[in-house]
This record gives sequence, structure tokens and C-alpha cells, in this order.
Amino acid sequence: MKLLKELSLDFARIRFYESGLAHIDIIGDYLITEKEVRVINTHLGELNEGNAMLILITAEEVTQFDDSARVFSASEEGSKYSVAEAFVVKSLSQRLIANFYVKVNKPPIPSKVFNSEKEAIKWLESKR
Repeated sequence: MKLLKELSLDFARIRFYESGLAHIDIIGDYLITEKEVRVINTHLGELNEGNAMLILITAEEVTQFDDSARVFSASEEGSKYSVAEAFVVKSLSQRLIANFYVKVNKPPIPSKVFNSEKEAIKWLESKR
């Protein structure tokens, strides 16, 4: 995949590829709140000129997402730049939170949890 743009934040790195995929990698021992998700959402809109894209989300094993982050992400506003989103988890706690998000918060776009980036990207590409 050809990288078009990359943005580094204090808590995340966002890479946007020619294929229309955005990879959000949460870095560090961080509790992601609605504030950080709004910042990411704003940058996603800017990276692809307001168009929706495929979203791959990865995080370090200790990273967590709080209730406000999940509620905003599952809202129309929080998912307006997403065609579909795939979460790659590295721990049981991340799997529980990601599955809770998908099944309880019920985002308005296709969303799924994976163990590997390769499988997540394959699934995302099927959602074009």
C-alpha cells in the first residue's frame, strides 16, 4: 500500500493510504476519551477531504478506551468519515471492550474485531 499522508499526535499516529484505508495506531499507555476521539475524527476528515474511508485501529496492549470514547465513536458524528472499521486487539481486556463497543454501542457502520492486521485489512477491503 502506498502511504499518502501521515500525522503524529501525542497519543496516536494516523496513516492514510492510496487505497482509501486510514490506519489509526494508538501509542503509549493511554486511556482514550471522547476528547482524543474527536481530535482523531477531525484529522480523518481533513486527511481525506471529508470523504469516508476504511479505518484500521490498532493500539498498544495497555491502551484502553473509556465510555465517552465508545459512545462518541458509535454516533453518526463519530463515524461520519468511516465506511467500515476494524479493531486489532492485543489483550483480553481490549477484546472485551472492542466486542462491547460492536455489540452494545452498535456503531452505524460495519465494525469487527480481529487478532491480526492482515485479516482486518482483508475484511475492510471487502467493505468497499
